[in-house]
Amino acid sequence: MDELVTANLNDKRLNDCFRDILEMLGDRPHASIPAALGGRAELKAAYRFFDNEKVTPPKLLAPHFAATAKRCQEQTVVLFPQDTTELEFTRPEQQVVGAGPLADSSRLGAFLHLTEAFTENGTPLGALVAKLWTRDLPDPDTPKPSRAEKERIRRSLPFEEKESFRWLEGFRAVQAFAKTSPNTTCVSLCDSEGDIYELMAEPRTADNFHWIIRVYHDRAVLVEQEDRPRPLREAMLELPMLFTNDITVHQRKQRISNETSPRKKTRAARQTTVSVRAGTVFIRHVP
Repeated sequence: MDELVTANLNDKRLNDCFRDILEMLGDRPHASIPAALGGRAELKAAYRFFDNEKVTPPKLLAPHFAATAKRCQEQTVVLFPQDTTELEFTRPEQQVVGAGPLADSSRLGAFLHLTEAFTENGTPLGALVAKLWTRDLPDPDTPKPSRAEKERIRRSLPFEEKESFRWLEGFRAVQAFAKTSPNTTCVSLCDSEGDIYELMAEPRTADNFHWIIRVYHDRAVLVEQEDRPRPLREAMLELPMLFTNDITVHQRKQRISNETSPRKKTRAARQTTVSVRAGTVFIRHVP
């Protein structure tokens, strides 16, 4: 009830139904929808709710986003990691209408990119913003483009039309929240998929907003009193070590057989030590 206090589907009956459905699904989160709702009448009411044109993802999530923002404003420091997950809807026979290809194209579904909020000790506060999208199904009458052709098309697109733009949207959402919450230090976190120059070039307009991005590209950086640019990793390794931390690297299984990216290949679980260094560098940008 507290989470949905600002829910507004422009219909009191829909608002009440929303609360009832969410409560039943929350009580049995691992059950299917029919099993969680319990009876035929409840199931029929739920599917009428899902089919209603007034019920849209932004309206369903809006009260949760508002509640998350309120919880975040009560904190001194909030971490905002963002990442993408696949929602798989592949069926053996009749496919879900509107589902698109996922990473390996043989599976169908949608993508959900969430910017979540956590306290410093890892307590979840909820989602701040979300983006949901599907990819277009390929035309069976059109030849499949080669890898080189795909790369050419990708490079020709404006950044705002690329899927990677979602990282900048999450980044901007955190900074916008930081501006409304001057007493909360906000830290946007991205994994290596978010190592995009456009994020680093985005103006930082709030003093209480910071970001951490896991490096994927060993970018060229300009070092004072040196004529040539140097790799980022080389420059950072020359800085003094602040501290070390022992971590567990979890096992990962490669999903696509011909995958070439190191961050998507199979790896074994292991223990390792991370060293932390800090310094200021100037990244060289080649348009």
